[in-house]
Amino acid sequence: MAILQYVLSAVPLRKTQRNFLTVLLSVFLAVPGRLNVLNLSRYAACSESTIRRWLHRSDPGLST
Repeated sequence: MAILQYVLSAVPLRKTQRNFLTVLLSVFLAVPGRLNVLNLSRYAACSESTIRRWLHRSDPGLST
């Protein structure tokens, strides 16, 4: 978890984005097998609709 937070601290993100990515990536690393939004919501501290909103969001500040 500390490595994940260290890597995300090097990327210019807002605090809410950093928190969401920390939760999402930790679930990716912890849960084996196929992952979809429903499975992510089972193991994460976020609801299914919250995960869908964040994953379908296009933030103009993050595009390269």
